[in-house]
Amino acid sequence: MATLLIVDDELPVRKLLETLLQYEGYHTHSVASGEEALVLVAKQPPDLILLDIMMPGMDGYEVANRLKNNPATANIPIIMLSALSEPSARLSGLQTGAEEFISKPVERVELWLRVRNLLRLKTYGDQLKTHSLMLEQQLRERGTETAKMNVHDLARLDLENALRQAVTAGEFQLHYQPKRAVADGQVCGLEALLRWERPGYGAVSPAVFVPILEQLGLIVAVGRWVIEHTCQQIAT
Repeated sequence: MATLLIVDDELPVRKLLETLLQYEGYHTHSVASGEEALVLVAKQPPDLILLDIMMPGMDGYEVANRLKNNPATANIPIIMLSALSEPSARLSGLQTGAEEFISKPVERVELWLRVRNLLRLKTYGDQLKTHSLMLEQQLRERGTETAKMNVHDLARLDLENALRQAVTAGEFQLHYQPKRAVADGQVCGLEALLRWERPGYGAVSPAVFVPILEQLGLIVAVGRWVIEHTCQQIAT
């Protein structure tokens, strides 16, 4: 299970976040300052950081900036936390490299979804990095002209071939997200969401595979599949 680092100078906020995240099964560490956060990350890098913006001493902007400019910690996802409502606060956080932004007071479901989604993307990135290292090792062992190819090109080619196989084998899935009417809270519709569990790798983000489907000219076929299966399930 993933380990999350909570950085906030307010003890009640840290305790609340720890309770919410531990309830979802995550391991948590918490510190009260940006200085403590940098020390802890250097010793034991977490899988994700929840980082308050306004803190005495080193604020969240400075912490995020340092982490993102360090190659050893640049890939750790950061969710900024702030009670500030101004758009400038959100933009400043994103400019430092933070991936997400949550306003205080934190809402439990939003927190869980943003943490879950970011960890999924990190997992896929880690898998791709591992796969790239394996390809590099294979190229070194072969010692052929193939070694001149860029390892990222090979990883991309491998992903393209996997997507072609996914279209042929029907590996895609449909998840349905309900839409509720504001007036009475009743479910008034559903949004069909395309998902892909790549064999041997796990869930791949649509933000990764959909653009590649478009570039390969496969998105029309997949779109037709989505429409047909959605209509079949509606009929059922």
